[in-house]
Amino acid sequence: LRRGALEHGSLRNKYFQKATDAYRAGDKAAAKDLSRCGRYHDQQMRQMNEQAAKETVALRNKSHAGNVLDLHGLHIQEAIACIEYFLSLDHKQRFVYLITGTGHHSVQTRYQPRLQPAVVEYLESENLIFRDCSTDGRGGMLKVTLSGL
Repeated sequence: LRRGALEHGSLRNKYFQKATDAYRAGDKAAAKDLSRCGRYHDQQMRQMNEQAAKETVALRNKSHAGNVLDLHGLHIQEAIACIEYFLSLDHKQRFVYLITGTGHHSVQTRYQPRLQPAVVEYLESENLIFRDCSTDGRGGMLKVTLSGL
């Protein structure tokens, strides 16, 4: 699904560029049609990414305890949405654990973590208490204290 989403994203970009070129050339009808094609591919890309995120979360978390959320394989905005939903659930434990990984699969950023810094920023913006609890000290797993328990 992610590969298909990337293909639709690439097509979206091409159609939008062609629409821009047509508009600049004064061909507004062609620009409108090309833009419509671009919007179609944008919609397809978004739907495929959404489905991929749902499948990834289900697969990654099927064997975890109810207070663990594995975010591997998600885009940043998808991960934040999952965290928001996860934290809204009625957890029986005082802590929840968020697995972000350490960025070993982030080829586009030269293996620098992208997800963990974004998750940390989100948790800080929500004034949540958390700490790194990775076993190797490299990050990748955060322990979040739930309030109200």
